[in-house]
Amino acid sequence: KATSTRQIDQRLLLILVINVAGINITNEGEISFPSENAYIKQ
Repeated sequence: KATSTRQIDQRLLLILVINVAGINITNEGEISFPSENAYIKQ
């Protein structure tokens, strides 16, 4: 259980890092950067 719990923690950490970085991953697996979207909208 200790190993599986550690793996889950690493997954949550990865998700947190991705969210903090502001990178959105769509269901299709595409990665979009908010900075690029903001540049296009301008």
